[in-house]
Amino acid sequence: MRKWRNWQTHHLEGVAPTRRAGSSPAFRTKESLARISKAFSLFCSLSLLDIRRTKFFATAAVLAALGGRGKLREHLRAARSINWRRGAAEVFLQLHLFAGFPGAIEALNILHSIDPKPPKRARPMSLRQRTVWGLKTCKMVYGSKFGSVQAALRSLHPDLVWGMMQDGYGKVLSRGGLSLVERELINVAILASLGWERQLRSHIIGSINVGAKSEEIREVLSAIRPFISPRRFRTAFAFVETSGSRKRT
Repeated sequence: MRKWRNWQTHHLEGVAPTRRAGSSPAFRTKESLARISKAFSLFCSLSLLDIRRTKFFATAAVLAALGGRGKLREHLRAARSINWRRGAAEVFLQLHLFAGFPGAIEALNILHSIDPKPPKRARPMSLRQRTVWGLKTCKMVYGSKFGSVQAALRSLHPDLVWGMMQDGYGKVLSRGGLSLVERELINVAILASLGWERQLRSHIIGSINVGAKSEEIREVLSAIRPFISPRRFRTAFAFVETSGSRKRT
């Protein structure tokens, strides 16, 4: 366990872990990490965005985050495809990062009442896998700002970095079922609806970093416009206009 914690600390600080003679590497080999990184980047680059599906998911997430149970039920019943409705289960699992487990549970309860077929369980990820995938995902979202984000979180609480990397970006945002672009656009919609402006600006830029176009972000925001306050909508739209030319590379 001590060796693993030492590897985590070194890796999060951007320093490659050292390997003593006769000892095993913390996570196989550097070549293994490189293959995972390459495969993950290729997966994200090949993910084609279905903007209609993404707007459906984003609207479902916002209605769940704001507690609009009746409207959420109507929205899910109006799904164009049963696969869209079942895909909403992934959205609601992601929702707990913003609305807590109560919000996720209530949304999943509504979904279950409409479509009782239980979703398939994802393959469990080890702590090491969650950290490796979480680091990769977070670096893709924040780009060159990754180091400063770590430092800012560490200054708030030393355990906050681990929670964000392993649970937020590793266990949740690196799951299958939705592409990273879809997940980031859903994050933007939820943050816009809740008024968390600092994180909203970061995830607007993050969604651009992982491949979303400014027009796609505007389409998602327009889809949730009827359900959020006019001021929050205008603020989010303004962030898109100012962030489009500030991609973090």
